Parts: sequence; structure tokens; C-alpha cells
Amino acid sequence: MRRIFIGFLLIFLNFNLQFGNIVIDCIPNFIGYIYLIQGLRELEKGEYSSYFTNAIVIAKGLFFYETITFFSSLFGFTTFINTNYLLIATIVGIIYILASLYCSYLIIQGFIEMRNNFQDPYETDKLYTIWKAIAIIQIVAFLLLMLMPTGSIICYVILFIINIMFLVSLNRLKNGFEEPKL
Repeated sequence: MRRIFIGFLLIFLNFNLQFGNIVIDCIPNFIGYIYLIQGLRELEKGEYSSYFTNAIVIAKGLFFYETITFFSSLFGFTTFINTNYLLIATIVGIIYILASLYCSYLIIQGFIEMRNNFQDPYETDKLYTIWKAIAIIQIVAFLLLMLMPTGSIICYVILFIINIMFLVSLNRLKNGFEEPKL
């Protein structure tokens, strides 16, 4: 559970430096996906839920995508791609958002299935409610980014706050996790 929390923390908190066409992620998202995959493998071994096995597959794809994105940004290729292949970049962006939402959905569903292993089993419901808000805001922010870029800034600020709420709820869940006694 700790690795899943760290993974989400590294994925949600995105800090970068920009030098012209070159963007350097201070904490690359692919490192977050490494932690996430490791945490999911631990839960998969415990045979808590099949949702974790499915989430690993999606997380590996997201890890691959984030690794490519990190190095293409590092060498300035992302600006070239976004400028010259805007339609493809937009489609890939939509697929990425949907895949990341689906991955986190699978993880939360796995937590709901193993609800009896938590001190506060209803924290999973809180986490799922926060996830729904993240999904809605993320989709609205992406659409606003395409239609009205300045309006999307408000959505991203709200998304940042909701992501923190998600992390707080996930931390409570993690702290209340109890290994089953054999």
C-alpha cells in the first residue's frame, strides 16, 4: 500500500522547469508508475482482487508512455510534435487521460473489494467519490484547454486541490490497512 501511495504522489505532483522548447520534469511521472506497479504487484501476490492484475497491465502502458514523453520533452521533441502533429498529439492525450483514469478506477475497485482489510472500510467510498470528481474535472479541463485555454487554468487549480484530497484519503486507507491473519 505504501508504494501505491508514493506512486500516486509522484504522478499527481508534477513540477517541471522549462527552457525554451526543453521541459525538464523534476519528478518524472514514470518513476511514480514504477512505484505504483510495485505496490500493485504486492497486492496481486496477496490475491486480494483481480482488479490489481488488470491495473498492472494499464500501469505498464502508462509507464511506457511517460518514459517516452519524459525523454522527448527533455530533448525538445514534444514542442515539435505538438506543433506539427496537433491532431495526433490531441488523440494521444485523450487516450492517456482515459487510460490513467481507468487504471486508478481499477485500483480503487480493488480497494473496495478488499474493504474488510481496512480499519475504516468506508474510506474506500470516500476515495471513489473523490476519484469521480477527478475524472469529471480532468475531462472538463482537457476540453476547456482546447476551446478556451484560460478557462482550463481554473479547472487545473481545482484538480490540484482534489488530487490532494485523493492523496489524503489514500493515505488514511494505507495507514488503516491490515494484513489478513492466517
